Amino acid sequence: MEYLHWVPELDTGIAEIDTQHRRIVDYINKLRDLRESHDRQGLSDVIAEMVDYTMSHFAFEEALIENATCSRARTRRCTSCSPARWPRCKPALRRARTWP
Repeated sequence: MEYLHWVPELDTGIAEIDTQHRRIVDYINKLRDLRESHDRQGLSDVIAEMVDYTMSHFAFEEALIENATCSRARTRRCTSCSPARWPRCKPALRRARTWP
């Protein structure tokens, strides 16, 4: 498995989200390294950290959606605001400037 490399095309334009995504990529690369080391405890530790961090990351993204000005996103009825289609909703997400 190759290392994942962050490229500018992956940026959302939301600094905090981009930082969090880079950290998740770092976790994935750590898992790759540990896979070859046979360090079971290290692997277990990184998996636990990654799961915890990823869950808080998703909670953060959900809060951004909640605070977005797109009222349909708040009711989860806006198909352009689903995670797979967020590029269409970037302007609304950028207006959600504060963490609740």
